[in-house]
Amino acid sequence: MTELTQQRLKELLQYDPATGVFTWLVGGHGVKVGNVAGADNGSGYIRLSVDGRRGYKAHRLAWLYMTGEWPVGDIDHRDLDKANNAWANLREATNSQNQANKTGRSESGFKGVSKDRNRFKAMISVNGKRIHLGSRSTPEEAHALYVAAANDIHGEFARAA
Repeated sequence: MTELTQQRLKELLQYDPATGVFTWLVGGHGVKVGNVAGADNGSGYIRLSVDGRRGYKAHRLAWLYMTGEWPVGDIDHRDLDKANNAWANLREATNSQNQANKTGRSESGFKGVSKDRNRFKAMISVNGKRIHLGSRSTPEEAHALYVAAANDIHGEFARAA
């Protein structure tokens, strides 16, 4: 099976960069011209079937549609809404950057902080490796260590909460 190209994608579908919605330009097989293409498959991501191949993620198709290239790595949703495929909400990312832009609170109540006896330790993951940042007497102080490291390491992808 040949890889889907931007040209073929644009023959079949219209993408609205403002809304992130794909609509059909051709009909057939139960599809009407103008219908919204794709649906949430239960994971929060919008998936489409194109030319008999199932499971294309709409955010990856949006990248192909707009740039003419398949994304090399991940596509990150800036606002964390997996169904929001508006062009301004999408950015190419490494897996590590994509993971950094996730929410996550531990039992301490703060992302990147865990309780260790009478102290709170700050940890951050970089390329799948956990790095110990130090320990502090309060979760807020440990979280400040995490936030500083996240901003330094992950830049625009850092998410403190």
